[in-house]
Amino acid sequence: MAEKSVWSHLKGKFTFGIIERHEDSLVLGQADTSYNFRHSPMVVQHGDGIKWVEKGRNYSGWIELKQGVVPKRDSSIVQIKFEPEQKPWLKWRGLYGADAWVLVRADRTYLLFYWTDIDELGKVPMGKLKELAANYWIGGINSIELRETLMRFN
Repeated sequence: MAEKSVWSHLKGKFTFGIIERHEDSLVLGQADTSYNFRHSPMVVQHGDGIKWVEKGRNYSGWIELKQGVVPKRDSSIVQIKFEPEQKPWLKWRGLYGADAWVLVRADRTYLLFYWTDIDELGKVPMGKLKELAANYWIGGINSIELRETLMRFN
């Protein structure tokens, strides 16, 4: 249920491309969402005045959505539950060149993790989660920063 509210927030902020929710009971561990967007083409001017249009680049990947449970003490572990197949599914995709992410909402904070940093999720307190995150937002996701973060790791 809580993942649906994370989805609603993400969908509203993903204004720069296509994002789809997946609920697949046949493929164990598959991420909740997939996305695709194109970086805007640019007009590039060379030093001698020649202009050309650089084609936009395509970005796509997977995002697993999670609801974290934040304890009262700052030093306590933020609980993030994964099914046994989920982390391996994301890592497998990442190892073979796909972008794979986990988006965690913990109270009012949204944290985005690249697949290489997901082993620590569910094992560390909030301060460490913020250090591990590729980006995080308090109160809501910033669309521009989300897009830039997804592009930076591709």
